[in-house]
This record gives sequence, structure tokens and C-alpha cells, in this order.
Amino acid sequence: MFEKVRVVGWVAGATGWVLLMGGCEAPDSASVLGSRLHEGQWSVRGGSEGSAGLQVAGIDVAGPGLSIPQDCEAGDPEEEPFPGHPFFHQVYRATSRDGLTFRTDDVLRVDHASVPEAVRTPGGETRVYFVNGIPGHHGIWAADPDQSDPQGRLGCVHIDGEFLGQAVDPDIVRLSGGIFRLFYFGSRILPDDGASGMMHPMSSAISRDGFHFRDEGVRWVTQGGTDPTAAYLPSGLWLLGVDFGTETRIASSADGYEFTDTGVEVPVTGGPDFHVLADGRVRIYGRVRGGEGGIGSYVSSDEGASWSPEPGLRVADLADRIVADPSVVRLDDGSWEMLYKQQDR
Repeated sequence: MFEKVRVVGWVAGATGWVLLMGGCEAPDSASVLGSRLHEGQWSVRGGSEGSAGLQVAGIDVAGPGLSIPQDCEAGDPEEEPFPGHPFFHQVYRATSRDGLTFRTDDVLRVDHASVPEAVRTPGGETRVYFVNGIPGHHGIWAADPDQSDPQGRLGCVHIDGEFLGQAVDPDIVRLSGGIFRLFYFGSRILPDDGASGMMHPMSSAISRDGFHFRDEGVRWVTQGGTDPTAAYLPSGLWLLGVDFGTETRIASSADGYEFTDTGVEVPVTGGPDFHVLADGRVRIYGRVRGGEGGIGSYVSSDEGASWSPEPGLRVADLADRIVADPSVVRLDDGSWEMLYKQQDR
């Protein structure tokens, strides 16, 4: 059985943001940020592209003043990386004016890194989260993709005060108020041994600074899925996509907590990534099947109920390397930035 903390909303306290839980009362001076209780379900509010309005989270979410975690040991430091290990994966960047035609710059951004997740910070910069491939430090880390040294890292992600080596495949939705909501694969509740038949939980956590997260619990338990990607639509509906190796399967939720499998499948894999467009449509980037290999995209005009392929590739495979795990953000000037993984064939 999985435990889930339900919360009513955020309140502004003297030392930072605190959460109201069910049955708690806010001080008279507190400012509750738009949450409403509806017969035991917590509501959501609309947000603009790149900024969702879900007012939910864990307790005592970290605020400014905490240092970036450097206590980041997990796994065997003597492990010998095998072919396909994240140690041999690298993060690169591509840019676009329209979100469809991307140009790569062939500059290594982060070495020994897999499943990159690009996020725009409150300061208007891009931060990349990823699975660290360096033995003894396996788990979710973050880096500056503009750093001069591709070996550099800002630090690791802590969930409930710990660096969890079994928490991988990060995907982050920015909520209103600058909050980071992390979706990830793996948990201490259901250990994963990598077997395709295992029950794989997709969980979520929340943070104010993007490094110190509070766990929210399991969102969707799948049989063998990996690489979650989440989107918050203008209507208030949440989508959660999970990679099953041959397709991405989609679940939906009205409250951002209880997700139900919709039965919809999209033929993209390789670490898919949702992106909500300005006109309300939702696009999914990922590796496409058949034909020339590389990262392609599909688009939906009916909140994920059906998907249409978009012609061509966003980024094509190289002669000796494949590309996967795309993550796309919109920049302040209207252009698009994609961070993606390269690895040897």
C-alpha cells in the first residue's frame, strides 16, 4: 500500500513556503494560493506555457538559503561500466525557431550523463537534470549546460533529505510561484531490478529550489515502464506518459495525483518529452520507429486522446551514434532549445 499526503495549498510563512494539509487551518495572516477543496479532491488552476498552476506539494518545501546538496554517493564506486551504461552517454544541445527544425551545435554539454531534462529556472536560465553515469554517484544530478567543463555538476537532487540512487529518469513541470514538480521512476517502496515484468512506480516530488525535494508518493504503477514525462494542460488536465520500449503509454489525471491509464499509445520511445504549445495543443518528442532513425514528434489537438505524426525528424542519428531522450524548453526570445542524449550504436 502506498501512502499519499493530501494538501490544501501553499501558505506564505515567515521562513518560507509551508503547506496546508487536510484538516489543518491556516493562520489568519497566511495567504493561501488559490487551492480549493472539492469533496476530498484538490483542484488545479490554469497556467501559461511552461508554468502550471497545481497548488500541491510535500511539507516544508525547501526555500532560498539552502546549499546545493553535495552528499551524493550511491552505488558501487568500483563498478565497471558495461556497454550502454550511462557512463558512456553524453548530453548535447540543439536549437530551433519553430520547435520542429532543430540545428545541433555538436558541442558536448555534459559528459557521463543520461536522460537529460531541460528546465527554465526562475532566473531565466536553462538547467539540465540527468542521471549521473559516474560509478558511485548514480542518481539525479543537475548541471549548467553552458558550463565550459562537460565534467562539471552543480550538485545532486535530494528527496526527503536523501540522495536516492534508485530515483532516475527525471522530468520536471514548473508550477506557478516558481515551484518545481519532479516526476521520476523508481522508489524505496518498490525496488526495481531492471526486469521488464517488474512493477515500476512513477513517483513525484516537489521543491522550491529544484534541489531539495519532498516526496509526494507514487502517481502511477506500471509493469515495466520507464522514463516518465508529464504535462499540465490549459483545461487543468494532467497527462503522464511512460516509455514501454516500443511505445509511450499515457495516463491522465484531473487533480495531478490519481492517474488512470487512458489506453492511448504513441509510437515514440527513447525518453519521450511532452511540451504544451501556446495554442493549447500538446506535442510529444521522442525516438520514432521505422525509416531514418532519430528524434521525431507527434502532436495532439484533443488533450492526448489522439496523436498525429509531424513530418521529418527533429534531430537525426549520426553514422556511429544514436540520439534519444529529448527535452525541449521555450526560451524568452521565443526560440526553442533541446537537450538530448547521444550514445554509441
